[in-house]
Amino acid sequence: MSQHTIMSKVGIIPYGQLSRFLILLNRHLCVIQMNNIVIFCIAALLLLGCENSQDKVRIKISKMEQDVIESIMGNPQPVCVGRYIFDLPEQFFADGASVYINKNAIEAQPMPLPAFEQRIRLREQELEKTAPLQMIDTPYLKNIHSIPDQMNGVIFERNLNNYSPDMARVLEAHYYQNSVAFKTEIKVINTDAVRYIEEGKDFPSNVTNKISELNKLLRKLKGVRENEPIPKGKGLCFNHGFIAGDSLSIVGSDWGEEDAGIAFTLKQYPKLNFRIKSNNYLKAERTLLERAEKGALSKLLRSFGSSVKNLAKGRREIHDAIAEELLIFNASDENNIQYNFLMYINEKSGSNSTPFLSAELRYELSGNDLADDDLTEKQLLSIWYQLTNSIRIRPGAI
Repeated sequence: MSQHTIMSKVGIIPYGQLSRFLILLNRHLCVIQMNNIVIFCIAALLLLGCENSQDKVRIKISKMEQDVIESIMGNPQPVCVGRYIFDLPEQFFADGASVYINKNAIEAQPMPLPAFEQRIRLREQELEKTAPLQMIDTPYLKNIHSIPDQMNGVIFERNLNNYSPDMARVLEAHYYQNSVAFKTEIKVINTDAVRYIEEGKDFPSNVTNKISELNKLLRKLKGVRENEPIPKGKGLCFNHGFIAGDSLSIVGSDWGEEDAGIAFTLKQYPKLNFRIKSNNYLKAERTLLERAEKGALSKLLRSFGSSVKNLAKGRREIHDAIAEELLIFNASDENNIQYNFLMYINEKSGSNSTPFLSAELRYELSGNDLADDDLTEKQLLSIWYQLTNSIRIRPGAI
């Protein structure tokens, strides 16, 4: 692979030839592999140093490279994730999403109403046919609760599984709104049976309270169809859905958690993955850059020479938020060469008013050299900065 150069506001960051080893990057786990030795480092992302990133980065690219960028980065549209918003070109499509409220997942799937109604019928039949291992725990489906206010849906009260005592239960909610089918579950305890008198002293039944909590959440859920505008006002965005309200009203307490994320893939270049995640609770002891500058793993990585290179590392201001980023080229495995770009906002101060955000771009090359259908390093950097420079809190979201 030919040598490339990154131009920033303060200077040039070169990198040379790379040797073998593996580093897998994410927030909590770093895996380094060399000659069948694997070292797990639960601090993660403690990497080498290089020039600081700048608020504005200039990437010198050829006209041919620029033509490709213009073809894939055109017509950006606002996309909302959590309480953030950014501009996503139309050539990207969602390729996986998640949302959790107090660690309970919410699934959202667009579908016509008849399909939703059939789903409910089939699910009820499935639950009725499920048999607990112990006869005393029958039936598996304990109750069917309606949802209020002429809302379209149902709540199944069922056993947690087919082998646990039936005091352990799940409220499984199905709700349909604006052509989107939602599903979410909450674990509950029901110790009303006589045989659970002793257990009930320590674990009183909470089904009624949890149904009320669940109905409150369902009332806030809004389906968002494709090409519909992003809902306005306070609320949490996720793929195909929106939960209206500030964080406290949604999670119900100062220690409640909201968590949303979406992954995107580029149509013409499916090896490129861009992921945004946000939550209201992360308060790391050390930031990305603090971890990168100190620690045993940072020293260890130095010993591997040029196998992994930091292309950029530093802070930059994005719409009044201070972001820390680490851009890495990883050639440890000639058959799995990767670019990993990472950025965090509010990593030490995630809260209802200052939500944490992480952005990650990952791109895998075909082999040692750039193939005709590979994006160049400069194109990847251009894509990264165009995407991340548009990240900001959605007006009115908080």
